[in-house]
Amino acid sequence: MTQQVPRDRKSIEANKQNLMVADLKGVDLRKADLSKANLHRANLQQANLKECNLTRADLIGCDLRQADLTGADLRGANLPMSNLNDSRLDGADIRGADFSEADLRGVSLARLDLKHANLRGVNLSGARLEGLDLHNADLRKANLSGAHLKNARLEKTDLRGADLRDAQGLTASQIQPALIDNETILPEI
Repeated sequence: MTQQVPRDRKSIEANKQNLMVADLKGVDLRKADLSKANLHRANLQQANLKECNLTRADLIGCDLRQADLTGADLRGANLPMSNLNDSRLDGADIRGADFSEADLRGVSLARLDLKHANLRGVNLSGARLEGLDLHNADLRKANLSGAHLKNARLEKTDLRGADLRDAQGLTASQIQPALIDNETILPEI
């Protein structure tokens, strides 16, 4: 059952420890301080979270479809199993964030540092990852089918069990320094 909460920024910030399953669809939380907030399974669909402080926030299972997280601080945030379809993460700080098993289809990832990111089991099908640094990122069992990977850096990127079928712009020299196994599905290069 969805929790009804006040929709103004000050009330939300004041009650940030108790926002589990809260309905915050479309709310404007630009520059809000939601560090360490409990937003487990909250509905943040279409929310404006530009430059929002979400460090170490619990966002497990959140609905963040079409949310604007441009410039947000997500360091150490927990987002496993969250739905971020068509959201914007341009320029966000995601160091140490856990996106395992999240749905990132159609996400805008411009200017992101994905080095050491936990993207295990994520759905990045069709995502635009051109030129991104994925050095040491964990993409085990990730769905990268149809992803655009031209000039992406994959040094020591863990692609074991990942699906790279129909990946665009991917070269053999990019894959060579990555970790792959017999379950990795590679595109025809």
